Amino acid sequence: MTTPVNQRKRNLAVAVLVVAVGVVLLLVVAGGMLVLRALTDDDKDQPVAAGPTVSAAVPAPAAVPAPATGSVREQQDALAEEPMFKLPPSAVEPQPLVAETAGPTIVLPKAAQTVVVGGPPVATGFPQTPEGALAQLAAIEESALSSTDLQRIEEIYRWAAAPGAVELRQWHPYSGISTFLEHVGDSGAGRTVSASYQVVQGQIKGQVGGDFVVACVLGEFAATLTVTERGGFGDCQRMSWNDGRWWIGAGSQPAQAPMAWPGSADAVRAGWRVVSRG
Repeated sequence: MTTPVNQRKRNLAVAVLVVAVGVVLLLVVAGGMLVLRALTDDDKDQPVAAGPTVSAAVPAPAAVPAPATGSVREQQDALAEEPMFKLPPSAVEPQPLVAETAGPTIVLPKAAQTVVVGGPPVATGFPQTPEGALAQLAAIEESALSSTDLQRIEEIYRWAAAPGAVELRQWHPYSGISTFLEHVGDSGAGRTVSASYQVVQGQIKGQVGGDFVVACVLGEFAATLTVTERGGFGDCQRMSWNDGRWWIGAGSQPAQAPMAWPGSADAVRAGWRVVSRG
C-alpha cells in the first residue's frame, strides 16, 4: 500500500523542479540513485552534443551589442531575442568548480531599501546602471524562487512587472514553482516542500540607451522534501527603468539563458561572471 509520505517521496524522485515552460530540472531514478538531469524545448527539436566538458580556458562569448538601427522597441526586441550560448543539459548538474573566470567580477550595488513590513516584497533602490538592473533582477529572482507560496510569488511579480511585461503564468519563477508543486503533489501552501535560490553569477547581455538592459542571473536552486537536491538555473529578463526604479520590462520573455552549475567550466565558457555584493 502506498502511503501519502511514500507517494511524496516517489513524486520527488520524478520531478525536482520545472523552472519554466520548456526548461526542466528533473530527478530520475537510475540504479536506485537520484540523478539530476535537465531538458529544454530546444532539445526536443535539435540534439545537443554530449561529449566532455570544454575547458574553461575557452574564451567566453562577448556581450551582444545593441542593434544600431530600427525603433527603440525594435532594438530592445532584437537584443532580448538574440540567442545565447548553448550548453548540454548535463551542465546544470553539480560539478567541480574552476579557478578560471569569464571576466572581471561584477559588483552589484547595494539596495537603498531593504525588505520591511509594509514595504516592497524585495530589496530595491538600485541605481540606474546595468549593474543596478542586474542587482534588481537578482533580488527579484532570489525572493521568488526561494518561496513555494504562489501567492507570495504573485505578489513579487505584481510589484516587479511593468505593464506589458511577460504574463504571470509565463514568468519563469511562477511557472516553474507552480509546475513543481503539481509534480510533488503539494497544495501550494509552502508547508511540505521548500525551495531556495542564490544568485552566484551574472551577465549583462546588453543595453539600449540608459533605461533598458537585458540582465541575466545564474544561481543554485535547491528543493527539499525528504532530501535536498540542487541544480543550476539561469534566467534573463528585460529590465526597464521607470519612475525611479528597475522593472521587468514590457515584451516577451528573452532568449533562454545558458543553464549551468555556477562556477563550473560550463558556466565560464557560457560567459557567466562571478557577482559580488557591494
